[in-house]
Amino acid sequence: MQKPKRTVTKTTGKEKSLGRRRVLRCKGKRAQSGSAAIEFALIAPVLLILIMGVLEVGLMFFSQFLLKNATIAAAREIRTGNVTTLTSASALASYICDTSDSTIGKLAASLMLPSCNAKLTSGSGGGIYVKAFGTSFSYFSSTDFTTALNASAVKSNGTFNTNFDNPNTPCTIVLLRVSYAWDVVTPVLTWFLVNLPATNQHVLTATEVFRNEPGTAICS
Repeated sequence: MQKPKRTVTKTTGKEKSLGRRRVLRCKGKRAQSGSAAIEFALIAPVLLILIMGVLEVGLMFFSQFLLKNATIAAAREIRTGNVTTLTSASALASYICDTSDSTIGKLAASLMLPSCNAKLTSGSGGGIYVKAFGTSFSYFSSTDFTTALNASAVKSNGTFNTNFDNPNTPCTIVLLRVSYAWDVVTPVLTWFLVNLPATNQHVLTATEVFRNEPGTAICS
């Protein structure tokens, strides 16, 4: 019985060259994927910090908008005499921190300005400054009022300047300033976002100057 003959297929030089190319191509792809992973690992932290920074700046701008609107609303109520119960810093802080009538507005205020009431009344995480200048503009031009923070407080303890004069007197010129210290959480970019180095915070400030309406009185 004869054994079957084996068929031997000869590989040409061209086929060998194509095989080598396929092997090299696969190795090249693996090398490229490995280098891409290393590059991403190096760049990802930088991108993450930049994204966090952009988000935090946006949130700070929105919080500044909420604080400004709340201060305007409080000033309008005092000026027109609609609200006469704002006779203390704590009462004014409660009004400013909860001026929205809608559930969404209150939720936004609680998220954008956390611990609002506590910070505005503490003098360390914020502050309320109310100054009554009298009924004539000559008082305003001759009166010097303090800034939200003095120079030493910026570098040391971050304590805010506070004051509270009765703002409800008719015809009185009133300065209302509300300051809130935003807690900066983005790492590395604190040099850019922080303007209160003592406590690693960014101070948001809203100021309104107005003259109360006379009501039943007559302004001179």
